[in-house]
Amino acid sequence: MDVTNIKNCILRKESSLKISTKWEDQESFYLFLKLLKFMTQLQRLDISDCKIDDRMCQNLSEALKSNSTLTNLILYNNKIGIVGCKYLLEALKLNS
Repeated sequence: MDVTNIKNCILRKESSLKISTKWEDQESFYLFLKLLKFMTQLQRLDISDCKIDDRMCQNLSEALKSNSTLTNLILYNNKIGIVGCKYLLEALKLNS
């Protein structure tokens, strides 16, 4: 996991975060989701190429519901299907 990037985002209240971790194990992904709640200034989240699938999108969407500042979510080259997109769209509707 990109611990330094996440730490800086939380402590420095940075508005942008790029994660390049390929989440093979669910444990590190769930830890990231817990930390995401502390990123109160986050406006741009780039989690491209992280092997995120529909099931992970369901959990990601729950974490995103608590973030009211996110304006850019970048998800290129993941394994997200229609089901995952629906979860994310529901979460982002609450974000606006």
